[in-house]
Amino acid sequence: MENFDTQNEKNRSLIKWYKDNFYLNDDQFFPLLNQNFFCTRILLVVIFLWAFFSLFGAILLNFHNLTQIYSRIFYYCGFIILTGSLLIFSATIKRTKKISIIIFPIYVLFFCSELLGLYNFFMLNKVFNGFVVYVISNLCVISLFDLSPLLFSVTSIIPFSLMVSGLYNTYGLSGTADSCLLYVVLVVLAFYKRYLQKTKTILTSRQKENLSAKTFGNFTLLYKNSTLKFQRRKSLELLAYLIYKNGTGANSQELVSVLFGENATSAVYGNSLRNLIIDIKHTLKENQIENFFLSEYNNFRINPLVISCDYYDFLKDPSSARGKFNGEFMNQFSWAEEAIDFIEKKI
Repeated sequence: MENFDTQNEKNRSLIKWYKDNFYLNDDQFFPLLNQNFFCTRILLVVIFLWAFFSLFGAILLNFHNLTQIYSRIFYYCGFIILTGSLLIFSATIKRTKKISIIIFPIYVLFFCSELLGLYNFFMLNKVFNGFVVYVISNLCVISLFDLSPLLFSVTSIIPFSLMVSGLYNTYGLSGTADSCLLYVVLVVLAFYKRYLQKTKTILTSRQKENLSAKTFGNFTLLYKNSTLKFQRRKSLELLAYLIYKNGTGANSQELVSVLFGENATSAVYGNSLRNLIIDIKHTLKENQIENFFLSEYNNFRINPLVISCDYYDFLKDPSSARGKFNGEFMNQFSWAEEAIDFIEKKI
């Protein structure tokens, strides 16, 4: 009985160690989604185009002997159908905030990358190519996406274990040992990347104690109880709008329309917007505020995890606004008026 209790204690300690160092909850993972979602779509487009033109070329070059390349046709058609379906799925979920739905195409790509290596290894009987495809695809997954390192380890070891006997028969004990070492390196990289993300998340959450936004009444942005001042008047409005968006990204055209009028275009006001972004980045850097304002591929947002905000408190618990909200929300900005009815109904 004592040994059983000791084992349970060790298991709980191991789980706690993993959570403390590598586990990200939904709130911590959400800021990573935009980049993951963007990389997913780009990769899907690249694979779709590769499969489409490869299929077209294979049919064109072997038009009179299609029966001899049926496996290649099946191979390319499978990729076209899969990536096309995932692209359509990605387009339909673009505005959802459910993490499990957004990361679904990522995990499908991950599993397919494993199958791709196995297909080359066993079906095409290309041991070297199959293992290289397996390694490269896993490196791409680690580099581009933010998967759970535990899930990565478990999932990637399945195809690797299937390849071991083939690797041993082809390259002997030394080659198999090198392959095992390479798998261990992949797993270590996955855990190390998540460790860095976890450490960064902890540091940014501490920043939340010093950075705050007041939205009920006039909008005010404070850092260490002092008002943040920008060189350009609309810089504050840009940040106010992104805070109102609560971590959801906005492209340059959307920001131009909000800041300069519905009929404004990026072609005319693009330079003005760029100057505002430069001003924001410079001011935040000057005050050593990190990981708050994020710009990624014509997509701008703030990280809601590093700022305390009365509006965010209201979204989590509408009763928290009672006594604080008096019918005014970001008074300086006309676009903020639409939120007043929403807040009043919730309260």
